[in-house]
Amino acid sequence: MFGRRSIKLTWHPSPERVDGYYVYRGRNSGQEGLLPVNKTIVLGTSYTDQVPIIGTFYYVVRSSRNGVFSKPSNEVKTKRLF
Repeated sequence: MFGRRSIKLTWHPSPERVDGYYVYRGRNSGQEGLLPVNKTIVLGTSYTDQVPIIGTFYYVVRSSRNGVFSKPSNEVKTKRLF
């Protein structure tokens, strides 16, 4: 999704019981990094990322349960245009 200074992400909930989700961002495909962009766990299935620069970004989401993380979701590519 597109936004002026942010990118809103939504995803389907995990079919398994989870504590929440973490969102990872990268400037290149497959390079979303080791640290999530959200500082606290996301309890729902959406997150608005405040992106300081215009460009293309790649995201994955990982669920967490009792400190154990899932494999990354499928990658999504998006752009901040303004």
